[in-house]
Amino acid sequence: LNYHTLASHIEIPWVKPASVYYLGGHQGERDAVDAGAATGGCPTILFRPYAASNLTITWAYGGASLAPGTMEACLRRTVSSLGGRFGGVLLQQEWPDYFPHLASSDLASQVPRRLDALQ
Repeated sequence: LNYHTLASHIEIPWVKPASVYYLGGHQGERDAVDAGAATGGCPTILFRPYAASNLTITWAYGGASLAPGTMEACLRRTVSSLGGRFGGVLLQQEWPDYFPHLASSDLASQVPRRLDALQ
């Protein structure tokens, strides 16, 4: 699962600091094979950590099916549709294979615990 974190300057009047917002319109299909294609690279979660700053963190699914700039363009449209102003992306970090892929037999044999013990 290809996942991206975007740090941007965003001003949305009703967004409260230290609050997390799940953007339901961009969650995609539950059983989608390609989450990036299903969500169009649009942000799924929005978080503004500090009251004194308009720095906002968003997360989006990526993938080979998305053209460069797709996530930023959708973030810009999303912010506008929420009544806000978009000031640009400061950082976009990709997290390939962010979530572990385990079979039920791996869970039953305590693979996650063994992996945690290695850290």
